[in-house]
Amino acid sequence: MELAGLGHLIGHYSHRKGGQTWIIEGVAAQGYNVGIAGLISTGESLHNNHHAYPGSAKLGLLPGQIDLGWWLIKAFEAAGLASNIKTPDNLAPRPGSRRVDEPGNAGAVAPRHRGSALFQ
Repeated sequence: MELAGLGHLIGHYSHRKGGQTWIIEGVAAQGYNVGIAGLISTGESLHNNHHAYPGSAKLGLLPGQIDLGWWLIKAFEAAGLASNIKTPDNLAPRPGSRRVDEPGNAGAVAPRHRGSALFQ
C-alpha cells in the first residue's frame, strides 16, 4: 500500500472509532485516537487530540501516546531547522472543546457515526 493510501485509511478510522479525551461541541465530525496506529502514522492517528488543538505540531498529548512526528520535529528544532513550534502549551483549545475526563463529564461521549456494524 502506498503511503497516501495508508494516510487515507488512518484518517478514515480516526473519524469513526477510538478513544477520546476531548469532545468538540457543534462540529460535524469528531476525531478519535487510534493509539496503536501511532507507530505507523507518525502520530496522525491521534486525531482526537488534533481536533482539540488543530494548530499543534504535537499530537501525542498524554502518557503512552506515541507521536513519532513530534520526535522528528524536536530533532529539527535541535538542529536549528524548526522554530516557533506550536503545542497545547502555547495554544488555546479549540472553541467548543471539553475534556471528557474532567469532573462532571464522566459519562460524556461524542455521538457516533451510524455506519457499518464493523464500526459500531
